[in-house]
Amino acid sequence: MAHADMEERDLVFDDLLRFRGKGLIGPVRFGPAAFAIRDHEHWGHITRTALLWLAAGHLIAGAAYLFAFQWEFLSDWQVFAILQCSIVALAAPALAIGLASPAGQTALIGATLMTGLLVYTIEQLYPTSAGQTEALLAWTLIVLPWVIASRSSAHWILWTAIALFALHAAIGSYLEPSGFLPAPYSPYVLAAVPALMLLAGEQMRLRGAIWLRPTWPRHVLMVPVFWFLSVALIEHLFPDLPLFDGAAAGTESIVIFICTALVTVWLYRIRVPDYGAFATAIAFSALAVSAVGARIIDNRYGLDPLEPSGLLGWMLVFAWASACAGGMAVLLRQQGRYFDTAGHHAG
Repeated sequence: MAHADMEERDLVFDDLLRFRGKGLIGPVRFGPAAFAIRDHEHWGHITRTALLWLAAGHLIAGAAYLFAFQWEFLSDWQVFAILQCSIVALAAPALAIGLASPAGQTALIGATLMTGLLVYTIEQLYPTSAGQTEALLAWTLIVLPWVIASRSSAHWILWTAIALFALHAAIGSYLEPSGFLPAPYSPYVLAAVPALMLLAGEQMRLRGAIWLRPTWPRHVLMVPVFWFLSVALIEHLFPDLPLFDGAAAGTESIVIFICTALVTVWLYRIRVPDYGAFATAIAFSALAVSAVGARIIDNRYGLDPLEPSGLLGWMLVFAWASACAGGMAVLLRQQGRYFDTAGHHAG
């Protein structure tokens, strides 16, 4: 059976590791064998793409630093002219080259960043009463057509980050002071932004969007979703913790976190097997279980380090957190075999 499985797929690096562990291949031949089974075209594409992004990042950073040092020597019209010409110089080649190419996508992302710098400059030279909130909201809306037209996962992730900053600023400037959005519900609204982007990406993947085949955007979006839900959960369990502002969420934080964790575990374990996404959900679940255990220990013994019972409570918290981390590691190791098998059959 093992021989038949080996004939159904190409050798991978994990196979060489098993061969070496069983003594079937020596250390002298291990290096040449690893080089022979390497997908050179794949790694060449990754290297070229990484170098392109690195060069674009250095170019944008260099332009930003040069612009910052020359700021005081430029008039207002020169500042706006430089920024607007930079946006045109980036957006026009991107549309001419095509958004299907890495160069076109990188140029459009650079135009998006320069647009943000232009909006920020307008806010600095002509400040408004809302501060940076209006600038962030304007940045989010202005570049939205470029994001929709783009075929770059990185561009979508960048826009999600911009939208999160804008929404966070709007919550602090408009929604919470007006009473429209109570402070305890802010984490849920912030978690909804990456969650909606995640769901939209999954739907587009199911409909055959080739540019969304890489799974790293899924992993990146899951982190803020679970982070904001974890913040709400910990705020509910420890409302007096100095880490937060004291606006504790209610018991719905536990229900929402559990439902989200169960849905993501089912989705990325059964429906769309993805070990990275599954591991992210399990890791934040272990964090939540650790927080619940710490709350129970605090109610029983207290966590005051000046009291003997408090010291015992902290020792139990560390022991419980270690047990949760150990259980998570064992679970991920066991489930990793399933994902490896699923990946081989899928390939």
